Amino acid sequence: MNSNRIVAMNDNPHMSHFTAPQGWINDPYGITWHHNEYHLFFQYVPYQTEWAVDCHWGHATSPDLNEWTYQGIALTPEGNEGCWSGTVVTQPGDRAVMLYTSVQRDTRGIGTVRIARPVDPSWNIWVGGDVVVEPPVGVELTAFRDPFLFEDETGFHLLMAAGFPDGTAAILVFDSKDTQEDDHLDHWVYGGVFASRNVSDIVPLSMGTIWECPQFIKVGDQWALIFSAMEPDKQLFEAYALGTLEAGRFTPHSWGRLTYGPGYYAGTAFNDNEDSPCMIHWIRNARDSQGQWVGALSVTHRLAIQNGHLTLRPYATQSSKSITELQGEVTARFLDGELELLQGTQRWCMPAEEHSTEFVSDELVLEVFGSQGAIALPR
Repeated sequence: MNSNRIVAMNDNPHMSHFTAPQGWINDPYGITWHHNEYHLFFQYVPYQTEWAVDCHWGHATSPDLNEWTYQGIALTPEGNEGCWSGTVVTQPGDRAVMLYTSVQRDTRGIGTVRIARPVDPSWNIWVGGDVVVEPPVGVELTAFRDPFLFEDETGFHLLMAAGFPDGTAAILVFDSKDTQEDDHLDHWVYGGVFASRNVSDIVPLSMGTIWECPQFIKVGDQWALIFSAMEPDKQLFEAYALGTLEAGRFTPHSWGRLTYGPGYYAGTAFNDNEDSPCMIHWIRNARDSQGQWVGALSVTHRLAIQNGHLTLRPYATQSSKSITELQGEVTARFLDGELELLQGTQRWCMPAEEHSTEFVSDELVLEVFGSQGAIALPR
């Protein structure tokens, strides 16, 4: 057993955790390489430091996925009572489409999907349009939100977070009627359940009753379905299934947990401009000591599959450094393939091997990357 020691720590001043200048932020989404920079969107309540139904879409940009510049509010909840999580897709002719969750206060768990388009190539302002997806008729659901779009050889497919009353968490799929020549993405047909598990399924672990923020991305030669597991009024962790895709339908072959601790949730997956699979996550409980803002986003992570498990690693190159300077705030030890972190009276564990564990840290958040996932501790 080795205490108070982790192999690597980041002291790279060009790698930081994004926060808004004021207000509340949570889910990131729609990360896209456009006009020689990355665009990031996020759920934003600009007028207070508590979550509210009437979320906006905030906007930030970066040249390198390491440092972000706040660009203001991209989408406001006009015509609905909240603009929740969604997806962005670029199209030929310098066009783009945003598909986002539109909610009403009295039925906020069950949303619809509306379409929006930017007013100019800066993507600083988007204008909402019509409802293009609604919950499937005759299907009783406890949740319906968070669209994520992907394309394969059969066309466009839209994934939706969902849950069923019997405790089954699910991702639903809708297929587009649009062709490559007519890609307005405003005609969708319900295609059924993309993936699901009941809360009683405990191998390798129970994964909640609702899956939020579905992400679907190819990692190596496998497809990864990543989602945020929750139970009623309780956010749990990010989990995943690895499997194969054929004709727009996913067959899971293995399941696993991706994140640990009190920080990570609602991660978004994307490919960088070199087509490498990446993620950025919301970090819960990060807050400004002056009371101006609440919520931060993780540094950018690289996705990989190692020994059959989906893994996260920091995007930027790390420097070797002892954990000694964190003693008194966070202590750590490795024991029997696990890393134990102690922060005050809190204890957190995750699978990790000492020789390969990395972490990044700034004044806001400590992120640690192990052999089967990662953990974030707001500081």
